[in-house]
Amino acid sequence: MKKLILYFFVGCAWMTQTAKGQSPDAVIDVQHYSFNIQLNDATDNIKGKADIAVKFLKTPGSFNIGLVKRTAWVKA
Repeated sequence: MKKLILYFFVGCAWMTQTAKGQSPDAVIDVQHYSFNIQLNDATDNIKGKADIAVKFLKTPGSFNIGLVKRTAWVKA
């Protein structure tokens, strides 16, 4: 029984240490995000939309969201 109690407390302590969602010195806090992707087999088109809600915790010097550029795909 003592081992079970010990494992329980060790597990709780481990979970509280790993539950950090962001660093303490973060400039932004992402509140919500969603990604919607539409695929069309007939035309081989892919359309996507990203919605991101951000809360600024401090005034940032700059703010960038790294997105991938649109690329023309070549069929082999």
